[in-house]
Amino acid sequence: MIKGIILLAIFTVLALIMGKLVSKIKLPSILGWLITGMIIGPHALNLMNSSIMEAQWFHILTNIGEVLVGILIG
Repeated sequence: MIKGIILLAIFTVLALIMGKLVSKIKLPSILGWLITGMIIGPHALNLMNSSIMEAQWFHILTNIGEVLVGILIG
């Protein structure tokens, strides 16, 4: 569980950095977050394996993250 939380924290920082880079070229920062999610998720490099993504704590953090992104967008 600790390994998964550390990975999630690292991926969150990467997404924020990518969002800042994308915003420098006058695009919305959420585009950088989405691109990072596609790269690290199960669709490309599969760095977030299914055991992490099926954990209960991950679902809770995902719901909280969705709310925060919605607040940031709107």
